[in-house]
Amino acid sequence: MNCKNCDTELQGSFCHNCGQRHFERLTMRHIVANSIGYILNYDNSFFHTLKTLLIKPELVVKEFIKGKRVSYFSPFQNANSNHFFAGIDLIVFT
Repeated sequence: MNCKNCDTELQGSFCHNCGQRHFERLTMRHIVANSIGYILNYDNSFFHTLKTLLIKPELVVKEFIKGKRVSYFSPFQNANSNHFFAGIDLIVFT
């Protein structure tokens, strides 16, 4: 089986070339399990995703669905971050 992100042959649970984790389906358990760690983890993928969303929004969606997830900021990560900061905003400024 090959990595869906970089097409390198997989030798375990993670791609040794790009680091993307291999899983068959995106499940609610996967989303919840990774959400906490994603909340404050902004890296270059955030800015890459933001730029691509502004220029070609359909490209991000198509590639994420195809399995190319390492180079993009997860939509679940984005939603969780937005909820986290909105909650902080409500607590601090009300």
